[in-house]
Amino acid sequence: MKMMKILTTAAIWLIALWWGSTTANAQAVVATQPSIMVLPSDALLNRIGCLDRVEVNGIARTIQNYEKAFIEDGELRLAISQIQERFAEVGFPLKDLEFALRSINTQETFDNVDNIDLDLKSILLKNAQPDIYLDLDYFQTGSGLTSGLSFNIRAIDAYTNKAIATASNSGISTVNNNLADNLVEQVEMNLQNLQSSMRTHFEDLNLNGRMVSLRISVERNSPINDFRRDRCGNEPYTRTFVNYIKRNTVHGGYHLQSNSAKEVYYDVIRIPLFDNDGFPMGASDWAYEMTMYLEENCGLITIDNTTKLGEAHIIVIAN
Repeated sequence: MKMMKILTTAAIWLIALWWGSTTANAQAVVATQPSIMVLPSDALLNRIGCLDRVEVNGIARTIQNYEKAFIEDGELRLAISQIQERFAEVGFPLKDLEFALRSINTQETFDNVDNIDLDLKSILLKNAQPDIYLDLDYFQTGSGLTSGLSFNIRAIDAYTNKAIATASNSGISTVNNNLADNLVEQVEMNLQNLQSSMRTHFEDLNLNGRMVSLRISVERNSPINDFRRDRCGNEPYTRTFVNYIKRNTVHGGYHLQSNSAKEVYYDVIRIPLFDNDGFPMGASDWAYEMTMYLEENCGLITIDNTTKLGEAHIIVIAN
């Protein structure tokens, strides 16, 4: 009986080890391909009347109405679905636009916007955290033998908003009036080059880290008068920030964009793609660890005011 218990315990441990190894391997496989999300471009939304421009506190803002776009353009959902399928077939993890829309309350989000540069695209990307989003634009002209399809798909790094690759053509003649079919046909003709460029970009991220930016500022009545003069221990805060960045980034890389008494801004900061638990790491995730460090080592009370996927913003507040 005792031997049976020992064997049973050993079997459970072996299963647990196998499961952990399998899970880790599965995560490693997923991490070899960038996750993607397909978004209709602002130009496409504007043509179908689903792009609004509003002014908030004297600042012009753009509001993308994606939900309305799926209603106004009957072929949009099919076009996005077909493109997603082509990428899923070769192993690209997908972040679905409609699912992401359902996970946020759009109106409430905009009601709470106050003096920040934010739009629905930024909110979606921050919540879904794709590595790359495909900015899709297309329109069809004429009909029958005189019809033509113009399309443009840009692969964009979701964290930096920098274009990685483009597949495009203007006025492709076709006798097929089915826009989704025509679009998929053209995507497949350009798919290999597009996917190759995306993989190359992701390989660079795996090797050198994801590129984000960091802004640190102070609110009124905070204990900081000048980041360059006030000190954390024996060093000015600006040096504390830089030392933390060097120790907690891939290869210690960064670039000082601006430096003033009340605000410092760094870009070209390279952070790991995943945290210690294997989850995707965004600018806010990385900045949170920095806020904990500043509180513990410098006594600073901070808040995370990050609103975009690749742009961290830490605010030092009054004690």
